[in-house]
Amino acid sequence: MVYELHVGIFTPEGTWTAARQRLQHLRNLGVTVIEMMPVNEFLGSFGWGYDGVLLFAPTRLYGTPDDLRSFVDAAHAVGIGVILDVVYNHFGPGDRFDRFAASYFKGERNEWGRSLNLDGDGCDAVRTYFICNAVCWIEEFHFDGLRIDATQALEDKSEKHIVAEIANACRRAAGVKKLYLLAENEPQDANLVRDTERGAWHERRLEW
Repeated sequence: MVYELHVGIFTPEGTWTAARQRLQHLRNLGVTVIEMMPVNEFLGSFGWGYDGVLLFAPTRLYGTPDDLRSFVDAAHAVGIGVILDVVYNHFGPGDRFDRFAASYFKGERNEWGRSLNLDGDGCDAVRTYFICNAVCWIEEFHFDGLRIDATQALEDKSEKHIVAEIANACRRAAGVKKLYLLAENEPQDANLVRDTERGAWHERRLEW
């Protein structure tokens, strides 16, 4: 059973340390996988996590990076896997990426914010940023997989779609460990369930 968890409201304290104390309770309920809502740093004192501005930084609101790592390790100790919801289709309010390079963005907007440059001039560094971020959660924080938000807003006409590159890079980083990779896609694009090595995005499943 998959349990979607928002760390900030899961316990009165709203921290990874407090949530860690409830893991056995979740296991007793039959939970086998926690889907953690996005945890990267964002503007303000509360958010659902979908407007991140510093994707490599677990938010200060829930504790330290080591607290997050300890939560994931403790979940493994009681037999629960943990996957992380990640948002790569826009940055939230307060981002300053265009001060580093205008090439982070396209001219148009999608329904959540400024569209990111995944296939235009100067896109290589942008793609690398997101691929490295995905790998970081697997390598540094020991997550068992990712749920990639709203892939239909990832506008990419490259030879290999960014979702396929993320999936393959995460599998390489995981080594022998099996990963649970999901891609939300409202139009239900069938490429999501085809083998990435044959040019599609993802080999596992669609998410409704």
